[in-house]
Amino acid sequence: MMTAQYQIGIIGFGFIGSSLYKALSATDINVASVLDPDSEEMAALPAAIGTTDRARFLESAGSLDLVVEVAHPQVTVSMGHDVLRKTSYMPCSMVALANDELLDSLLTTARECGTQLFIPHGAVAGMDNFLDCREKWQSAEVTFRKPPTSIDKGGEHEGGEVVLFEGSARDIAEMFPRSVNSMVTFALATLGLDNTLTRIIADPSLDKMLVGEFKAVGKDGSRLTVFKNEPAVGVSSTGMVDSIKGSVIRALGAAIKGPRFV
Repeated sequence: MMTAQYQIGIIGFGFIGSSLYKALSATDINVASVLDPDSEEMAALPAAIGTTDRARFLESAGSLDLVVEVAHPQVTVSMGHDVLRKTSYMPCSMVALANDELLDSLLTTARECGTQLFIPHGAVAGMDNFLDCREKWQSAEVTFRKPPTSIDKGGEHEGGEVVLFEGSARDIAEMFPRSVNSMVTFALATLGLDNTLTRIIADPSLDKMLVGEFKAVGKDGSRLTVFKNEPAVGVSSTGMVDSIKGSVIRALGAAIKGPRFV
């Protein structure tokens, strides 16, 4: 077992938070503090790690290398600045950053306090390619096709598929705050929240599978498309935990097996 070199905190201990805690156990990253007022999974944590008390969690944040949020966009609204005053912060409920004023103020706090605001790639394969070429994209769009039960406010739909929304990433973030985090991440990496076209489709035939298509077209005619199909876990996917784990490791510069890709 590796000796822990990094100490992190996790806000949220549902499926993703508890799975991330287990996934990091074989790395040199130690989860030293967990905050969640509601999760039944908290009972399995040592008393020194788990807490339902926000003030207690923030007291420990100064000794952490990073805090990872995997709970709800409102956490970043209510706690993001407090965390950044003490340590670096990685919000995974990216819908919160669809608010330009909030994003700008978080970045200001980070600069003033010498900490960093990290944006995870949100299980979007090829995100580095989309980001590296952001200056050359002419158009960017993303489509999610999900069973109604995996869509926040998706409702019940009998028969065929239903287009629930088509429009900007900024507007879809407001309408479906728990279902479109990767859309917001993609928009921030490419043409921005107002210029990235998004659509979400409720498709009862998918039966617990999520389908995502991310597409960008360059001014020179180049095209980049990423198509994903993976099992759903609530409004998220099974690949999200691996994605966040990778983002945490890269943010900290932690040890990895094999060559380091940059």
